[in-house]
Amino acid sequence: MIPTSVTRITPGAAKDHITRTHAQCDKQNSCEKIGDQEQKLKLAKVLLLLPCSLIKHIIDTAGATPTRQPLRRTPKKFEGEEEAYLKDQLERGVIKPSSSAWRSNICLVRMKDGSVRWCIDYRKLNESTIKDAYPIPNISMCLDCLAGASIFSVMDLQYGYWLLEMAPEDRHKTAFITKYGLFEYTKMPFGLCNAPSNFQRCMELIFRGMQWKTILIYFDDIIIYSLNLEDHFNKLDEVLGRLQNVGLKLKPSKCEFIKDQVLYLGYTVSTNGISPNPKIVESASKWQVPNSVKEVQQFWGLCNYYRQFVDKFSEIASPLSRLTRKDVPFNWSSECQRSFEILRKALCEAPILAYQLPEDASCDAIYKDHSCTVTEEVEEHIIEIMEDSGEFNALDNSCQTEETFLSSRELRRR
Repeated sequence: MIPTSVTRITPGAAKDHITRTHAQCDKQNSCEKIGDQEQKLKLAKVLLLLPCSLIKHIIDTAGATPTRQPLRRTPKKFEGEEEAYLKDQLERGVIKPSSSAWRSNICLVRMKDGSVRWCIDYRKLNESTIKDAYPIPNISMCLDCLAGASIFSVMDLQYGYWLLEMAPEDRHKTAFITKYGLFEYTKMPFGLCNAPSNFQRCMELIFRGMQWKTILIYFDDIIIYSLNLEDHFNKLDEVLGRLQNVGLKLKPSKCEFIKDQVLYLGYTVSTNGISPNPKIVESASKWQVPNSVKEVQQFWGLCNYYRQFVDKFSEIASPLSRLTRKDVPFNWSSECQRSFEILRKALCEAPILAYQLPEDASCDAIYKDHSCTVTEEVEEHIIEIMEDSGEFNALDNSCQTEETFLSSRELRRR
């Protein structure tokens, strides 16, 4: 439930609060944990969930015929959660009763922590929707922007999507069916194909002039990065002010302020560079040998996200990659076992990759794969910036040696 009132802290007051807490501390100590949980909550409580007038979410179906999915039976173990969710959302004003000709089904999923995730199956609606071309930030480009920074703050938004109102003329298209009746969203729900792009657009409008310069926004994840403490205070002041102006609320448990090392987008970022999230590394170290294609896909997907930390990743992972293709039977061979063990070990021993722009790159190519290693010389030491690799297609494999090597150089330029 949304509380009827919250403690309001202005951006300036937040800055004063931090300054007083650390008045006697030097810069290094200022990057330590700030206060206790109560102080953290005060920093993170920024108004209530209020609608944003910047953008309304539209669903352009270009005159498509409404689709109506039949009512599915809700598993008995979820009946209590279903009723509670509907009551909560109605009280919040996020949904309302509907008489729409559109009708999508709900899907309830039990999470590892015991909570229930509420999903709407909007696949039919999405098929009829004209897609939004607004770009989503490239994660590698985001990480490159952190070069040289020594102080970081990260914030995670609460109820982020609900900041955007549904356009009144398109609310009926979000209708979903339950045994308690038909309902539609007044706020932008998860599951709509254009929701991510439109939310990113809205966030970049809110923080216009700051993205790529003083902060990075990736959906509802925000990171502030600075060279010095005073500059960081000013940026924090500005960010909190803009959040307050549009009524956005933060998740206190997901926020960290004035740190020399933080987790962002699955990476540990610090002054020295980036490395994989330690929790993910620990999970990889305990990963059991896959027994199905789905389990291979899960492990391969994890490794692929951190592929820049693994030298010649594409060559090593190719046996597992082949198993994820359509119409390829699951056959766990000795090659697959070797690939699995090498990748698991490589993730556990992943180096810290520097941020600096590349000064030198070495390229290599063999019959099926090509790879690129980017390095920089710092004080007579070779620092590794990144690794990248890829598989050749049938046309590439017909090339001569010189053409193959040039293809690997093209990988370097990317």
